[in-house]
Amino acid sequence: MPRKAKNLYMKYGKENLENAIKSIKDGVYSYRRASQVFGVPKTTIIDHVSGRIELHAKPGRKPVIPIEMENVVARKVVEAANKGFGITKKQLQMKISRLCKLQKIETPFKRGIPGDDWWRGFKSRHPEIALRKPEKLSTSRSRMLNRVVVTKYFEDLGKVITDNNLTAATIWNMDETGKQFEHNPTNVCARKGSRNVPGRTSNSRENVTILASVNAEGNVMPPMCVVKGKTIRSVQSFCCLDAPVNTVWSFQERAWMCDMLGELWFKDVFLAHCGPERPQLLLLDSHRSHEVLGLLEEACKENTIVFALPPHCTHMLQPLDRTVFGPFSKAYDRECTEFLSKHPNNVEIFISIKMINY
Repeated sequence: MPRKAKNLYMKYGKENLENAIKSIKDGVYSYRRASQVFGVPKTTIIDHVSGRIELHAKPGRKPVIPIEMENVVARKVVEAANKGFGITKKQLQMKISRLCKLQKIETPFKRGIPGDDWWRGFKSRHPEIALRKPEKLSTSRSRMLNRVVVTKYFEDLGKVITDNNLTAATIWNMDETGKQFEHNPTNVCARKGSRNVPGRTSNSRENVTILASVNAEGNVMPPMCVVKGKTIRSVQSFCCLDAPVNTVWSFQERAWMCDMLGELWFKDVFLAHCGPERPQLLLLDSHRSHEVLGLLEEACKENTIVFALPPHCTHMLQPLDRTVFGPFSKAYDRECTEFLSKHPNNVEIFISIKMINY
């Protein structure tokens, strides 16, 4: 059995190395003499004086990503968590992969995605970051929706509004809702006491995600609609011209919101329609689909404050959930029921999105 190679670690302190380098630069000692006095290998002193190795460089290979860029990523991860938007390990790895592609950084990563070795190195370089397991939703809701949490939220929100002199026109809430072609039939007139009243629906459960935003003054931004598909051709099957003016259409493999689409919405919808007044306040829930490393960075550049609602409390505290999405769902079901009653031979609803009054 081969012996395990014994690692060689430096047997001198950083202070000794700094003093040895200083003595060389000041002309006090030669390389040989400085090595003898301070107990630092001669070649080590030469490498540091010549600049081939930085003074406080750690042993081993350099990180794949420049340390300055990695420090920015680590700071953004911590800031996102502090604002209520947790980033998972997988999401961070995908963001690093995307960052390397954008910056054209050559990496040894398999399929261009960092693995567990990179993750362990990242944690060792940034010990302030660790994985924390969130509680299950049902338990969290019962614990989080209490007087203390809600009071603290409104106190913090009030302070942000007061400190920044915000008006109703600059306070926005953004959230998403998903609608399937297979709708819930509305109530119909039938014989009293009857239990099983059939109602026709679409035979497709395909989902469309709608990203909406309103402000405290009652103004509405154009929606962003995300349909299921891998190419732009998936959007062409919808009657996009019947949508509200300036509606943004996009596609995703499962018609879900993701980080890239959230950043696209912020640039193409929010910044285009929020107005010139600054700062702006954007209220978001802490659902993972609003992943915010990119969005937070853009918001900081545009003097927009991103404020997170308390986790697991959005069903009671989010304005869109409380006042908009409920009536919208009823109006959607009503329109689908009316469409099928007028077109009895249709077995699938082809959506023509219009401005629904509700």
